[in-house]
Amino acid sequence: MGFDDNYGKGLFGRIFDNDYRQRTDINAASMAADIAEFSSDVNAETITKLHQQLHDSQQQINELQQRLGQTELIVEALVRVHDASGNIDIEALKAVAKSLDLADGVVDGKSPTRNEILG
Repeated sequence: MGFDDNYGKGLFGRIFDNDYRQRTDINAASMAADIAEFSSDVNAETITKLHQQLHDSQQQINELQQRLGQTELIVEALVRVHDASGNIDIEALKAVAKSLDLADGVVDGKSPTRNEILG
């Protein structure tokens, strides 16, 4: 008995036709399963990509933190060596640092870019 056979029965026949209802339920479940499988594949792929991006970003952050720590160490060592030898005036260094900080118009404890310094 195909769909066309059931069609002739009218609405009342289709409502109470167990085969028709089962086919409709099976088709709906199949479509829902296909959608869920597609969504699952997309979500798994998206999650994998995001996880890799997160891992890469964390690795870059770790490398930058390492480089920043090394830079801070070198700067501090240079200041101490020059201070110990009498070749640097710490107060003058602080004044220049403050002036550089103000060069971009924002007191944020950061060095402005070369373009901001040179105007």
